[in-house]
Amino acid sequence: MRVNVIRSDNPDMVMKMSLNGFQDNNTLNYFKDNYNNFMSRVGGHADAFVNSVKNVYNYITNTSVIESAKRVLTRADSALNDRLIYPVNHETIHRPGLLMRRYVMAQPVIYEKYNNNLCSGYGDEWENNEQEFIPKWRDDYLHVMDGVVGDESTLFLTEENPLSARERVIIHDAWDTLTTAIACGVDPTDFEKGEI
Repeated sequence: MRVNVIRSDNPDMVMKMSLNGFQDNNTLNYFKDNYNNFMSRVGGHADAFVNSVKNVYNYITNTSVIESAKRVLTRADSALNDRLIYPVNHETIHRPGLLMRRYVMAQPVIYEKYNNNLCSGYGDEWENNEQEFIPKWRDDYLHVMDGVVGDESTLFLTEENPLSARERVIIHDAWDTLTTAIACGVDPTDFEKGEI
């Protein structure tokens, strides 16, 4: 076994030598030069990285970019909403998507009002199939009522229902919104929120 014995009157020197080993000035200068070279080479890349992050942040927080993105999302949202069943409220019941209008108009009370010209029926901008049937026997109404427990009976369709249970609940909520609007004298199927 080999042991290095350190002898010195300076306790600082003993501590440095025992922890790091003894290094002369040439060794320390070599490490300092390498460190400075490394920092100068990396410094340029770090500045470029910081500038890139600043540019991305400024771009994202730019008001005109945000407004442009909102316009694009609004257009995409309205295009998607024409083919979706989604929740509506007292403000949005007046302008639902095309598919939502179809099922809103399946509600027998509003359909009868529409047939008697007592409501606008979204300006006839909805798919109105099976006009020869009474409202309670139209497919759109039956699809919404499939599996709903009523006072008199429960209706179960034997065919494939295009509506999920969630979509049927959303349409029932929309019908509740319709009923409330009609009770307040507002035509829920009028784009201009006119009176009934």
